[in-house]
Amino acid sequence: MATAFLSLFVLVSFLCFLNFPLIDSFKADLYVSADNAPPIFEPTSIIIAFIDNLLDFTVEAEDPENRPHLTYSLVGAPPDPDLSLSSDGQLTWTPKQNSTLVVNVMAADECSASSTQSLTVMARDCPCQNGGSCPPFALDSPDNINCTCNGTGFTGQMCDVDVDECLNSPCDHGVCNNTVGGFHCECEQYYTGPLCDQETPCFSYRCPDNGTCADIPGAIQCTICPEESSGNSSLCVVIEISLDPCSSNPCYHNVTCDVLDDVYTCGPCPAGMTGDGVECVKDVTELQGSSWYQQPVNIALLSVGAVTVAAALIGVAVWRVKSHNATRGKVGDLPLEERRKSHPSQDLHVEEMSDQDDKVD
Repeated sequence: MATAFLSLFVLVSFLCFLNFPLIDSFKADLYVSADNAPPIFEPTSIIIAFIDNLLDFTVEAEDPENRPHLTYSLVGAPPDPDLSLSSDGQLTWTPKQNSTLVVNVMAADECSASSTQSLTVMARDCPCQNGGSCPPFALDSPDNINCTCNGTGFTGQMCDVDVDECLNSPCDHGVCNNTVGGFHCECEQYYTGPLCDQETPCFSYRCPDNGTCADIPGAIQCTICPEESSGNSSLCVVIEISLDPCSSNPCYHNVTCDVLDDVYTCGPCPAGMTGDGVECVKDVTELQGSSWYQQPVNIALLSVGAVTVAAALIGVAVWRVKSHNATRGKVGDLPLEERRKSHPSQDLHVEEMSDQDDKVD
């Protein structure tokens, strides 16, 4: 009896190891007889899902016999239509409101030994602040997370600590003031732009008589004071000069010039050229890889040359044909003796016989 039981145990173990396709009832009888232990779930705390965020949680269990393949499924209907469990244990759900669910899960091995466990899933608001994002899940409490704060201007566990952007000295010609979630640059005189990296018109313009230049929208303002004014502003003269930054044609020929906040910007360089719009040069990358004879201008030259040569060769051939025919006509009119003298190497045997026949006649 003991020998038979041992043989059955070895057979069952071998078949289950190979995942042999036994019928369900036979598998159940075999695992009971062989004392096949069911899977054991890993201890799981309360699972926290975040409203309007995808819950992605992996249910895990171990087989006491160390078989590698376990299959997971829900016991009964899902507690929420949007909740699902894949056969490899991936639990997914996107909650829409605060709620608490009890999810019954079953894990089974190849020999149909199974066990169940109840999981508690709570849906709560994401606690991340200032535009931070929550992870796929938390355990026990919504606060047991680290939020993702990329691009928010904040840091910390909940993205609740303002980042001091001025630590990186972003202002080229100005003073940086840190703000909530960002920063602001106070530019030095004659500089403008978000990073104080653009020169104003007064940077390069010189007012007459050593006047003081001030940038105003669409123009510059020169305050000119005589030397004897001694600080008396009533003696000073203020002149306003309308300014069009594009009037000096700062851009490359045929490149558009636009003005924004009294600063000009140049459009793209013409086709076949590259640069910043102020300086444009030929785009050598378009010429690289092309042979001399592949360039459009050179192709045209080659075509004209080929036509000229072909015409010349045809003319020479026609001239030679005409010349040869003319020579033969002239020689044919001479007596045979004279033609022998003119063309000693030519075979005139046939013509000679013809002359003899004429004499005999």
